[in-house]
Amino acid sequence: MVLVLAMAVAALGLAGAADAADGYRLNAQDTVHIRVVAWQPASTSLQDWAAIDGDYTIDSAGNLAFPFLGPTKGAGATTADLAKAISAGLRQALALTNAPDVTVQVAQFGPVYITGDVKTPGKYPFAPGLNVIQAVSLAGGETRTADYNTPTEHDLISAQGAYQVMQDQLLRLQITRARVDAELANQSTFALPSEIAGIAKAQDLAKVEQSVMTADIEQVSSQLDALKAQITTLTNELSVLEQKRQSTDQQVKIDQGELDNVKKLASRGLATNDRVASAARDLSDLQVQGLDIDTAVLQAQQAMGQAQQQSAQIVSKHGADLTKLRQQTDQQIVELQLKLATQKQLIANAAAYIDQQVPGSDIPAFTYTYSIMRGAEQVSATPASVVEPGDVVIVKVKLAD
Repeated sequence: MVLVLAMAVAALGLAGAADAADGYRLNAQDTVHIRVVAWQPASTSLQDWAAIDGDYTIDSAGNLAFPFLGPTKGAGATTADLAKAISAGLRQALALTNAPDVTVQVAQFGPVYITGDVKTPGKYPFAPGLNVIQAVSLAGGETRTADYNTPTEHDLISAQGAYQVMQDQLLRLQITRARVDAELANQSTFALPSEIAGIAKAQDLAKVEQSVMTADIEQVSSQLDALKAQITTLTNELSVLEQKRQSTDQQVKIDQGELDNVKKLASRGLATNDRVASAARDLSDLQVQGLDIDTAVLQAQQAMGQAQQQSAQIVSKHGADLTKLRQQTDQQIVELQLKLATQKQLIANAAAYIDQQVPGSDIPAFTYTYSIMRGAEQVSATPASVVEPGDVVIVKVKLAD
């Protein structure tokens, strides 16, 4: 009996987890990773539908093309909503008794587009909570034409926006590291490190990370519980087989005694050869039954050993995955801290430059305007306006009146 199990424990991207927990609604151009597994009661196993697992991108019409279902509405739904719709659709399309288990995670958000008076216009990756000024910083900040080439406060603001983006990334990584450490210690919850516990945003991010932790633990527990149930069934089966073996052994002794007696009677002419043959056949049948029981015992013991080995492998792989994620997170934190130190120096240099050059200058000031093209509609925006995947952020610079 071979139990097919597949772990979905991987280093989940925090952004993908965040949108699911916060009720993020999918947009066109978002790419989601979909995984399908189904419980097989007959074989007490989990069947991984690897043939249809993978990344799917939501098209401009808001649909994704999923096997057996065709165009499936994704835009406007949460990942949980989409998972339920696919699960129900597969059950109906394939006439399944039980709906398969479907998980949906955001693999990559649709991009944002930044154009106008920025240093490097183009397409940039989206992250939850991204606002206009942070998006502009991704494009290198505002720029000016040859007529407007004097540094202003906006250079400082752009540098500060980039610095804030990095700080948010560092905060997320620190929370992820705390969660991983708690999981490695076999804990079901985690506490924020003291250095970030007082940050308001950290509390919200911790809730997201806790949902990731809970889902991770539940998934492993579910797999281990299935194996535990199989081991219990096999243990009961072995107990029954042992009782059958004992009963068969007792009956063999009785039939052996009867055969011996019949042979003695036959030797004195008091029993026929047919009776001797019949007694011998009865004894042989019981011995064959005993061998069948022994074979069944060996098979059950082998299946139990496999289930115990799979349980150990699940625990081992989960620990290895967490350890790898911990190492990756540590490396990312170190790299980000170096970038933050550099960016902090750039901010200090920009502030110092403005203080020395701008006051008393006769070069005219200029202002920036921001707008967002969302679908077919263009709306005015401020530096704090929230950006969504697929948005086009437009930056314009002009001389002040």
